[in-house]
Amino acid sequence: MCKEIKIVSKIKDGEILKCNTCNSFTLTYRNLFFEFSPPEFDNFKKYISKIDVNYWEDNSCIKTKRKVFIPTQQENLILMFHKKEIKDLKILLNINDSEKFVILNSNQIDFDIVYN
Repeated sequence: MCKEIKIVSKIKDGEILKCNTCNSFTLTYRNLFFEFSPPEFDNFKKYISKIDVNYWEDNSCIKTKRKVFIPTQQENLILMFHKKEIKDLKILLNINDSEKFVILNSNQIDFDIVYN
């Protein structure tokens, strides 16, 4: 039984907890619940970081709102997400999208600077 549980990350629709006794991770997001060992957690995080949401949205032939698919080891079970849910998972997992946070140099900023 886990007695020393620490909140690792939390957003409106989910959270990640870590048990300091057994080192397991629990990820809850909306109606999903995952339990991971440390290696499983790292693999899940890597998998989520590599998902190309635009590819799935552009190439999906299924007419559902959720077009991003994550297969599971159970052949008949596939998790479905839409763009915002993947974004939420990346925030929850502390995955930085490098293309979102590009450092600009001063000549790329288009406004007048007023010195006081």
